[in-house]
Amino acid sequence: MDMCLGAALGVEYLHLNQCMHRDLAARNCLITNDKVVKISDFGLSRLGVHYKLKTAMKLPIKWLAPETITTFTFSLKTDVFSYGVMVYEIFADGAEPWDGQTNAEVKLAVRSCPDFMK
Repeated sequence: MDMCLGAALGVEYLHLNQCMHRDLAARNCLITNDKVVKISDFGLSRLGVHYKLKTAMKLPIKWLAPETITTFTFSLKTDVFSYGVMVYEIFADGAEPWDGQTNAEVKLAVRSCPDFMK
C-alpha cells in the first residue's frame, strides 16, 4: 500500500504542475533505500492537461486508457487510468497487465468493449 500511496502522491505532484507523464507503470518507479517511490522516465511526458498525438509512435498499449487507444488523446485523467493499471501490477506481484496478449489483441478488446464500459 505504501508504494501505491507514494506513486499517487507523485502523480498528484505532476498534475498540480500540469505535467502529464503518459507512461505511468511500475517499470518507471524507483524505490529509495527509505522506501520512497520516485516516478521516473519522463520521455513521453508533456506539459499541459490535454495532448493529442500528432504522429505515430510506439506507445505502452497495455497501460493506456481506452480513450487514448481509440482517439490518441492524453489527459490528466488518462494518467490516472495508467496509475490504476500500475496498482494492478503492484498487487499482482509485478505481473504485466493483459498477460499473454499482444498489443493488437488488447487494442481489439478495448475497441470492441461496449461504450458504457469505456
